[in-house]
Amino acid sequence: MDEVILGRDWLSHNAVQWNFASGTITLGGKRISLGSECLDRPGCRRCRVHLDTEIPPQTETIVPTDVAYGHFANTGDQWATVPSEPVPGLRVAQTLIPTDTASATVRVCNLTKSPILLHQGQSLSALQSVESVSTGQTPDATPGVVKEQHDTMLHRVDNSVEPEVRAELQALLRSYQDVFSYSEFDLGCTSLAQHDIDTGESRPFKQALRPQPRVHLPAIDKLIHDMESQGVQYRPCEKEGR
Repeated sequence: MDEVILGRDWLSHNAVQWNFASGTITLGGKRISLGSECLDRPGCRRCRVHLDTEIPPQTETIVPTDVAYGHFANTGDQWATVPSEPVPGLRVAQTLIPTDTASATVRVCNLTKSPILLHQGQSLSALQSVESVSTGQTPDATPGVVKEQHDTMLHRVDNSVEPEVRAELQALLRSYQDVFSYSEFDLGCTSLAQHDIDTGESRPFKQALRPQPRVHLPAIDKLIHDMESQGVQYRPCEKEGR
């Protein structure tokens, strides 16, 4: 929460007194000093809908927004939307917001069976400061793990295989041990092979979102977290959403 707004009834009920000269308030008989807002960090608060936009039912889409800053000091901090539900049935995904522009695109999803209309200037999401972290690297497999894996593969070789051939296989495994995966976290990427899908003259089309059962969401979140920690999946940029 960036700001706290106290209502007049609450202030009267708690007999709050504000001394502007000393910069203090008295709350319940206790004197509290007020601090000035720090302007060293850009006070980015929220993003608002750029134009009137209608979200079709059960559809995921990207909404153009305007970014509202508290002031225009730029320290290079990164900001992201807060997963929320500004309108009943409309979910806002966590999206990275660029720091060098006053506009951004935010991914939303209409989970209802009716269209939802967003009006120009409507607050879509508050923004929170985030930090960039480097992708964790999985440590190399220990010699003991490598030997155990090789022995397991050699034990599966048929007994009819000659000892000389078995020795050649063992030497081959040792020579190319860096291409084997020794655990579920020992994954990587390659640029040696590329894959294209030729769609011909078929144009892309958008399908309605298929929500996953809530009971499976924790398992899905864990798998995504594991893939991110392995470096085989990254959080999408602000143009792609989540």
